[in-house]
Amino acid sequence: MYGEITANTVYGEITANTVYGEITANTVYGEITVNTVYGEITVNTVYGEITVNTVYGEITANTVYGEITVNTVYGEITVNTVYGEITVNTVYGEITANTVYGEITANTVYGEITVNTVM
Repeated sequence: MYGEITANTVYGEITANTVYGEITANTVYGEITVNTVYGEITVNTVYGEITVNTVYGEITANTVYGEITVNTVYGEITVNTVYGEITVNTVYGEITANTVYGEITANTVYGEITVNTVM
């Protein structure tokens, strides 16, 4: 469970779990489910649904063609260029959404929410 996980050019579903490790997924044609504690999560170019749950970690999603659901405690969430619905929840962290073609639901207890260009 300790360590870095990297997945590149995947045709299928990804389920990844780690503690104290970074998770990176690049060019995925399928659903992604990620759970981590104390780790950064980065997903780039995804054609499918993304579900992320983390505690103490930064989450970045770039160019996503599908629905995104993110839940975190103590972490920053950034989503860029998304074609689908976004649902993001954090307790202590900033949420930033840039260029979204779909509905956004964003909730934070202690943090700032920034949304740019929604269509």
